[in-house]
Amino acid sequence: MFKALMTILVILFIAGCTTVPVFPTEPDDTYLCPQVCLHLQVLQCESGKPVDGVTCEQFCVETQQAGHSLDLSCVLTILDCNAINSCTHNRHEQNK
Repeated sequence: MFKALMTILVILFIAGCTTVPVFPTEPDDTYLCPQVCLHLQVLQCESGKPVDGVTCEQFCVETQQAGHSLDLSCVLTILDCNAINSCTHNRHEQNK
């Protein structure tokens, strides 16, 4: 019994060590970052302004490349800065 348990533990340990790390995939709308930032600036949204030396476009690209979708096509359709939250809310509802 002990030998069988040890064999199973060794197999599980080896299998755990050989797994391939999972990297986030970049959302495919990252190319929209410049347009989205310009749109936010035209609307005079805080999200379009630099924060701590990081431009809107830098933040957008880096966030997207980290695998966190900002739903840029939705943001491009907003007519009011407060509507940004509706894009985020809609994305979370779709993922449920």
